[in-house]
Amino acid sequence: MNKVKKQNGTGSSQNTPQANQPQAVAGLSKETLFSRRELAQRWNCCPHTIARRRDLEAVRLSRRLLRYRLKDIEAIEAAAIGK
Repeated sequence: MNKVKKQNGTGSSQNTPQANQPQAVAGLSKETLFSRRELAQRWNCCPHTIARRRDLEAVRLSRRLLRYRLKDIEAIEAAAIGK
C-alpha cells in the first residue's frame, strides 16, 4: 500500500496509508471498464439513457461508482448492427 508522509502537530512526520488509493476489487481482472459518461459519448447519447438500459449490466465498484465492461458494450453493439 502506498504511504504518505503526514506531519503531526509537533512537526515530525509519520508514514500513514493513503486512504484514496484505488484497491483491487475481488473477482475483477484487468479488463476495460467505461463510466456512464464515457459510454454516453461513445454511443452519442445522454448518460441518463445509459442508466435506463436494462440489457447492460453495470459493475458496482462502490456504493456510487458504476462501470460497464467493454465486452458487454461490444456485444450490444454487434447485436444492434446485426438487426
